[in-house]
Formats: sequence, C-alpha cells, structure tokens
Amino acid sequence: MKKNIYSKLMNPCVVKKINNKYFVIYSYCTGYYYLLSNYYLDNILYTQSQIYDIDADLWRVCEHNAINPNTIKDLSVFNSPIVMGMMISNCCNLDCSYCIALHANSYSINNYLLDDMEEIVSRIQMSNVVGLLLSGGEPTLNMRLPVFIDKIAQGDFLCELDTNGVYLSEEICQLLKTKWVVPRISLDSIQEDIHNSVRGRFEETYQNVTQLLNNGVDFRINTVLHNFNKDCIFDLAEWISRNNIQKWHIYRLQEAYAPYSLHMNDIEANNILKLLKIKYKDKIDIICKFSLKKDGFASFMIDSEGTCFSTRGKEKIYFGNIFYENISEIWRKTPQQFKINHLNKFLYFKEKTV
Repeated sequence: MKKNIYSKLMNPCVVKKINNKYFVIYSYCTGYYYLLSNYYLDNILYTQSQIYDIDADLWRVCEHNAINPNTIKDLSVFNSPIVMGMMISNCCNLDCSYCIALHANSYSINNYLLDDMEEIVSRIQMSNVVGLLLSGGEPTLNMRLPVFIDKIAQGDFLCELDTNGVYLSEEICQLLKTKWVVPRISLDSIQEDIHNSVRGRFEETYQNVTQLLNNGVDFRINTVLHNFNKDCIFDLAEWISRNNIQKWHIYRLQEAYAPYSLHMNDIEANNILKLLKIKYKDKIDIICKFSLKKDGFASFMIDSEGTCFSTRGKEKIYFGNIFYENISEIWRKTPQQFKINHLNKFLYFKEKTV
C-alpha cells in the first residue's frame, strides 16, 4: 500500500514568482498548481531557487493557504499562462476515435514538425509559465525531441510529455530517466481488444510501458473514460496499483469529437470516478480532468508553426504567434473569459471550512 501523501517529501516542486504579490507552486506529488502570497515565498521557503524539496509540514502550510483564483479581480497580475501546451508534431502513428487535435482543427496547415524548438523554449523561459506540456500529434515522431528535452532540462519549469507510448527509443527513455521530464502514457484499457477498439497498437504500447517500469522511469497513465472501457476500468486500476504507478489522469470524453457510441452519461461517469477514488485512495493519486464545461476554452496551445491558440467547440481561436510576439504580449490580448477559464482550470485551492 502506498504511504500517505504527507508522509514523504513533496518533491520535486516548481516555484515561479508571478509578480510582487503572488507566486505559483506546482507539487509533483499532488499534480496541482497553487497560487500563494509572496509572504510564504519570502518568509517560509527562504530561497530563490525555482526547484524545491519541501517537507510535509511546510507543504501543508502552502496547500492550506492557496488562493482561490476567482478572488483575483485584476488579472493583469498574470503576464503569461500558467501552463502551455506545445504541439511539436502534426504526425501521429495512431488514429484514435476521439482525437481532439484532429477533429478540433488544432493542427497547423503547413508544417508537420516544429523545428525551431530551442527558440520557443528560450522565449518561454523568459515568461512566468510554470508547466509545459509536449504533445501533438505524437511528439516522439519528431526526431529532434531528444535535443528539445535536453534544452528544456535547463529551464525552471515542469515539463510533461503526452505520448501514446508506441515509439519510445532507448535514447528517449534514458533522457526521461535522467532529465526532469514526466511522460504520460495513453492507455484506455489493459484489455488489448478494448484499447485497440479506440486507439490501436496495444502490444507496442504495453511493451514500452514495461520497459519504462523495468528502467525505473517515473511516469503517469492517461485514460479517457468512455462507453467502451467503463466496464473494465477497475481492471486497469488494479494493474496501475499492482505496478506501483502512483499518478493516473482520467479525462472526460469530449463528445464533440467522438462517435456517439463512445458517449457516456455524465452522472454514470462521475459515479465511476467516485468509486475509483474511494477504492484506490491509499494506492493511486487519481488526478481527474472531469468538467461539465465541454467547450475546451481554457488550454493555451502552440502549434507547429508557433501559432498560439485555444479551441471553443470545433472553432480554433487565435491569440498570436510566439515567433513574432513575446508571451506577455500575446497573453495580454487574449479574451478575459479565456484567462478566467485558464486560471480556474490549473490553479487549485482548498475550500476553507468554519
């Protein structure tokens, strides 16, 4: 059985000072971003380092005092998004039934691979971005990914790599083990036929997951909950628990991009989620990406041409281009409602009880 979350160091954590009032801290252990007053940065953390090891008592202080982003009236205190997604490839080696990147017109028109990645990382390093998510398409199909990972490792932000796990070279696996990049492997079922019915190439994915486990690479599992895998989701939970994989992201099916046969009732999906959390609360950190809001208008993405955008339904909404403007300029002109949705999506806080 996994130890209680507070019985070990909350490390590593990423800390980014936003301005003279606030900083954001990301806890790898909880998987959450928290907004706090600089008082705790200056008087409790006692350091200007961006990457921390934090003990349990100190983490309780930070978690308890996290600020509700809805109480921030002046959003100009944020000069960049909290988390940025980078589509470093338009290519993919799967044809998933519910692919948002494909069906939401997220791909850029001209380029298939993001080539000038070093320049983009340099620009992000000058911002207050805390988290960077590499995706696609399938990011491992970009042959310059190892160079990119090495560049990212020099930064002071958390980086996650979303991959279907079909292609993980030995070079990439070694980089994931030695650099601070967290892979998130897409796995909808431990039953081959169920996984293949919506994604495909289960055998290769499973072999590479086994390789990560055998080489001591810390990774997470990404799962989309839908009508085909709902009856075997507890089998996947047992496999995750048995292999001591401690982070599990469960996503809500975006019905606008999926065949009707995959659609689930919201109440049924939430009930399954509650049961999973109850049964595995001491074994797996289940990080839920469930929301009744289905427009997706909260994620700040960069496509393979440097275009910054989000989506509302199947509409692609453009904010600017990172090659021609800095991030703060692009962020400043994004719609107010997007900024509110973005902060509410990524910044967590505990409701105070009397």
